Amino acid sequence: MYSLDINFLRDRPEYLKEQQQDKRSPKPTVSGSTPIIVGAVAAVALLGITFGAKVYLENENSKLAAQLATLDQAIANQEAQKAQIAQINQETEAIRSDTTALATVFNQITPWSALLEEVRERAPGNIQIENIQKVSIQLPPPDPSAAPADPNAPPAPTSVPGLEISGRARSYNDVNDFMLLLQNSDFFNGQDIRLVSANLQQSNTQVTTPTDSNIEVRLPPVVQFQVRSALNDKPASEILAQLRRQGAEGLVERIQFLQQKGVIQ
Repeated sequence: MYSLDINFLRDRPEYLKEQQQDKRSPKPTVSGSTPIIVGAVAAVALLGITFGAKVYLENENSKLAAQLATLDQAIANQEAQKAQIAQINQETEAIRSDTTALATVFNQITPWSALLEEVRERAPGNIQIENIQKVSIQLPPPDPSAAPADPNAPPAPTSVPGLEISGRARSYNDVNDFMLLLQNSDFFNGQDIRLVSANLQQSNTQVTTPTDSNIEVRLPPVVQFQVRSALNDKPASEILAQLRRQGAEGLVERIQFLQQKGVIQ
């Protein structure tokens, strides 16, 4: 006998409608290997990015290292130049100090020839100079009642250079006139001119007379004197005119050269 297996559900309108929809829009299917491929691609891409970033960073580090080396070299060159400049400045300062010291020596010199010429010009006609010598004149001790000196200041000198002039004069007035003329000189300290001695005595000048003559010559007495004066402490740059007048051309030219260079005023 035959049996009939009839599914009446397929003949229902709802079932037919679902089959038609399934035919029109089939559901997508996903293969089981697709996630693995996507992960591999992502890993490769990540490795590529990492390698590229590493290469880029290495290149940038190389550039920065080169720039740093260049800067280090420039700094080293600048330090060498600074050291050289400091050495030059030190040598220049040493030369300036030596020049200033030399200028100070020149500025404190009074030529011996100029002093002799000054004394000769200042001596009156009735004065006969016999001897001139340099001496050291002792200064009086400081006044104990005066204010104390600066402890950082250099010690005060105890003596000053001076001249001692010996000669003969017709009278005491001639000696006095001679001292007044020395006081007006720029080469001497007018406040420190002293009469050491003045004695009236017979002249020892020899007068020659004929051998067959009975003439007896008697010269008037003279004043044998000794005058001492301290030299003026004015720098040579302040008495250039007087130095030039007394023939100290060499010293005058040196002082003027140092003035032009600004070493002394």
